[in-house]
Amino acid sequence: MARDTVLCELACQVLVYPATEFSVDRPSWREHADGPLITTPDVVWFWGNYLRDEGDRCDPLAVPAAAASLAGLPRTLVITAAVDPLRDGGEAFAARLRADGVDASATRYEGVFHGFFTEIGTFRATDAAVSEAARFLRTSLLP
Repeated sequence: MARDTVLCELACQVLVYPATEFSVDRPSWREHADGPLITTPDVVWFWGNYLRDEGDRCDPLAVPAAAASLAGLPRTLVITAAVDPLRDGGEAFAARLRADGVDASATRYEGVFHGFFTEIGTFRATDAAVSEAARFLRTSLLP
């Protein structure tokens, strides 16, 4: 994690439907196992291609939720889509950040699915999410 290096200190981070844990046990995984757009088997395939071996499942550099502590991470905005297998994991990560003393917030956008953030002009939720991220970055970087 960047907090553990001397290379740079991050002022903030915006996590959009993040994959923070290697788990398919949360309710959103069952509710949205068949998509739309991304399915539970898709994510299992992605993890299988992302991780080098079983040991990486416990490495916080690959799986951020595996960190013993999230204290010291920068101010964070987590954006999730209501219709997304990754939803609950992202929201749990935001809650854990807060529990570890990080200034973190999470917004769930209703009626949209994984990938909505790139659909500017297509969904009202996209425009709202992009605006929220821009406001967050502006207030974090230009106090």
